[in-house]
Amino acid sequence: MNEVEAEAKPTRRKLVTKIVEATVITAIYGLVWLIIWFLLSHFLGPVFQPFSTLYWILACALLFFTFAIKISEGTVYKYILIILRSFFIIVYIIYSTNFGIFTINFEGFTLTVEFIPLLAMMVAINLLSIANGIIQATEFAAQTPED
Repeated sequence: MNEVEAEAKPTRRKLVTKIVEATVITAIYGLVWLIIWFLLSHFLGPVFQPFSTLYWILACALLFFTFAIKISEGTVYKYILIILRSFFIIVYIIYSTNFGIFTINFEGFTLTVEFIPLLAMMVAINLLSIANGIIQATEFAAQTPED
């Protein structure tokens, strides 16, 4: 066995360990999202039905980001994915709430809630998360490799 094959085995083992760990953590988060969906659809029934698609888009996207961030642990891609996740959440929140005006129609009753200041706060929090990701990526890139 030559040196390249000897070094490849621990790398493969590390990769398999990362994949298994990311899969388990993502499965746990997926189970939590599924339980929340069951509870919301059971207790809110017809009110929750129009928002079911938006819920699953959010759940699937966040599960993807959870898996991808866990896989890319120890690389600069982790921080890029954190930035992308925050950007996705900003766009998703703005789109799903119709720019801060939330309307629910239920059996001839229409409820409209305007929460633009709250939406601005949620966007600001995610912008801070993007800035944090950029700073962490810069710090990671500035580190010297350790042997």
